Parts: sequence; structure tokens; C-alpha cells
Amino acid sequence: METDQHLFDNLAEGLKFERNIEIGEDRVITFMGDDLRVYETPSMIADMEYACRDLLHEHLPPDWDSVGVVVDIEHLAATPMRESVTVQIEIVKITNRKVRFRCEVYDALEIVGRGYHERFVINVTKHRQRVADKRARMQQ
Repeated sequence: METDQHLFDNLAEGLKFERNIEIGEDRVITFMGDDLRVYETPSMIADMEYACRDLLHEHLPPDWDSVGVVVDIEHLAATPMRESVTVQIEIVKITNRKVRFRCEVYDALEIVGRGYHERFVINVTKHRQRVADKRARMQQ
């Protein structure tokens, strides 16, 4: 029986990743008027999640990926549209196939958001089959 330990041969607690993102129209709120078009919370969380996923994905074997399972994030400050932010993540714990990240987002002046995100490493082929089986059961 295959073990999952090999999945983490290239990963370790303390591994870091950083990404810069420009805050465009697709990442801002619109409900408070044009002068308050600032970085929206759902986009900030998605940017954190995708940074975590991308870090994992580049270190996993083929046919393995990850899905988000926990988000615990605070949005602390507004960043205006057309400014940029830096997403910084760090692996803080690896437990079996669950990976916990510390996430922080900064703009040019201050911390914008922080918190934790957990992802679960999955075999894509097996996951695809489970989803297909569930879809078939739901259509009965």
C-alpha cells in the first residue's frame, strides 16, 4: 500500500512564498461608490488561497494537488484600487496530508490582512472519480 509521506519530500515547515498583486477592478468593492473602490475581502482571501495552492502545487508530484479546507482571516485595512499588495505565506505545520499556512497581506503602508489557511493534498484522479460517483448518485 502506497504511503503519502513521499508527497512532502520537497516541503517543510518554514517554507515561504511571496506574490505581488495589482488591485484592479476585478478585486474591489463597488457598493460604496467610485471613491471607495478598495480591495475586497473575498479577493484578498482568494489571493491568499491561490498563493498557498501554487506553492504546494510546484512541490507535489504529478496528479496531486490541494483543496482549501480552513480559512481564518482578518481584513484589517483598505487598499485603494490601482495600488498593489504583497501576499506572504509560510508553511507552519504539516500533518499527514493537511498543510497549515500563515498568511499576511501588505500594501505600501501597512498590513492589510492576516490569518491562517489550511489545504488538504489530494490525488486528482481519485478525487475526479469521487466527484463523478457523487454526481451520478445525486442524479438518481
